[in-house]
Amino acid sequence: MRSVIAAPPTARTSWRSRLLPGVVSSSVLAGACLFSYWVITSLLVRVHSVSNADDLLGGMWAVIATAFVYRLSSRESHGAALTRMSATVLSFALCLVYLLVVPFHPWGLALLIGVGAVVLSLLGRADDIVTCSITTAVVLVVAALSPHERLAAAHFASRRHRRRRRDRSGRRLDGGAPQRGGCAMSTTVPSVNDSSVLRLLPLQLSLIAGSADVVGFLWHGTFVAHITGNLILVAARVVAGTPVGAATVLSVPVFVVTLGLNNTAAVRLESAGIPSLRPLLGVQFVFLAGFFTMGTVAGTHGSPNSVVAVIALMLGVCGLATQNVLVQASIRGAPSTAVMTTNLTRFMYDLSELVLGTDSRSTGAARERVTRTWPAITGFAGGAAAGAALYAGVGVESLALPAGLALMAIGFTGRLQTNPAGRLGVDARKVVPGSLRGVPSRLEPRRSASRRSQVVAPNSSATEESPETVQ
Repeated sequence: MRSVIAAPPTARTSWRSRLLPGVVSSSVLAGACLFSYWVITSLLVRVHSVSNADDLLGGMWAVIATAFVYRLSSRESHGAALTRMSATVLSFALCLVYLLVVPFHPWGLALLIGVGAVVLSLLGRADDIVTCSITTAVVLVVAALSPHERLAAAHFASRRHRRRRRDRSGRRLDGGAPQRGGCAMSTTVPSVNDSSVLRLLPLQLSLIAGSADVVGFLWHGTFVAHITGNLILVAARVVAGTPVGAATVLSVPVFVVTLGLNNTAAVRLESAGIPSLRPLLGVQFVFLAGFFTMGTVAGTHGSPNSVVAVIALMLGVCGLATQNVLVQASIRGAPSTAVMTTNLTRFMYDLSELVLGTDSRSTGAARERVTRTWPAITGFAGGAAAGAALYAGVGVESLALPAGLALMAIGFTGRLQTNPAGRLGVDARKVVPGSLRGVPSRLEPRRSASRRSQVVAPNSSATEESPETVQ
């Protein structure tokens, strides 16, 4: 009997069998890179654009990120995306805190790379160290090249300028009144009624708070927005003799510390002449993106006391603490967007005033407060419902909802324009130069002492304009 032996495949046959899959895979990768570059350089620039160089740099990093996460299977792509997101979020958080305190320095670059490596090693994600180090280096070097990104440098420069303009007695050399607790550069905090974007922002922030809070509680029994609720949970579990989660205990001190740090950052930004609204929205997005990334890494059914889960919940707490600060420090007249007890009380009181009140002035003020309060209440309830529905369907990955809403908030506020007075969403022609906080404008010629006193003094007859003057 003759044995039949299959002939080995030739090199030409093997080459042909790899050609079609290689062409398909390469075409998909090239198309994905082109699409990501187009989204950054052509689509997002219509929402917000700093400069053409920054837009091109963003497009380059979008292509790099696309090539990094592209794999032949969905599971491999999912793992690569988590690696990229965890390393990027950690790097951005470290760089943001660093640049808010001190300007770029090579020693600072080395320090942040080392800190990122230590943190990722402790989290058991040593494979992400290279990505985190590269991202840190790029962010800090670009911050050194772009003056508008050097927040701490602008703050320190303005402080040095203020010191030079003071004599030993503490008076300004140009005759103006000395200023307390800040530099000469300052901005006016915008009002919630200044534009339609600012009027809708509390609704969007309430959606973020409601969805993040319900997902955090359904996941591991910790509130990330209603921090006082965690105090009740701790007390109840101690009395009942049930275990208390580490995240529930840590949420209160982490919330307080984050409030202090963000308030300090807001003060420094405003004193450096930079409106604090969009930077704080950016900080919130970084925290919520970290909440989503670390939560996905920990898994829906992971241990609530694992290191990754606790870090994820603390990032959520930090994100909502940042939101509390920006509502108080960056927008005037906005209601609370993370705690609804006060809003509900105020809403029902004002509603009864509208129905039963007789004073036209009181009812007018109540109507204005109702107009500002009801979107926050509706948004929080809608966010909680949406978060619960998504958690029932996809688990902890539903944290993509608050992170995505935070990113959208940054894009929406990018349409606000900053006028020479430093105010967002206000017509610059309606702002009297030199009238901000009694600070004389540096962009106009110096006035005489009599003219300056007429502008600053609110009760002087020179400030009262007749109808003919206004026309």
